[in-house]
Amino acid sequence: MSAEFNTLMTSNNTNGLEVAELSEFIKDQLYFMVLSNYKDSTTIQSFNDWKKSFNDNNVFYLNVDDFLVYDGFYSDFGPLNLAMIYRYIGIMREKFKVYKKLVHCSNLSDQKKRANAAFLICAYVVCL
Repeated sequence: MSAEFNTLMTSNNTNGLEVAELSEFIKDQLYFMVLSNYKDSTTIQSFNDWKKSFNDNNVFYLNVDDFLVYDGFYSDFGPLNLAMIYRYIGIMREKFKVYKKLVHCSNLSDQKKRANAAFLICAYVVCL
């Protein structure tokens, strides 16, 4: 699921990724990051620069955009159902047992997946 994504994000092979949005949900523990494949006036900084300034090796980069997928009724895109929220909370609990910090990443190019990712992290914080 997200192990490959985490391996990619912790490698030095992230050239070209830009941080478009960044929110800290739980101080020094939980972050929500929107990534872009190109630099423009709306991006904050390059992902590599942010990773260097973050300076912590005990971080897990999570992406569930292709794992927790909404099964739309018509042309809607969410929100995700209670079963998906439950799965997400389980994933977060397991990752926090191993890692001090978690960065949930989403892509700027897909607004539907980005909205569902934001919904999931907000639901997690509410359920804490």
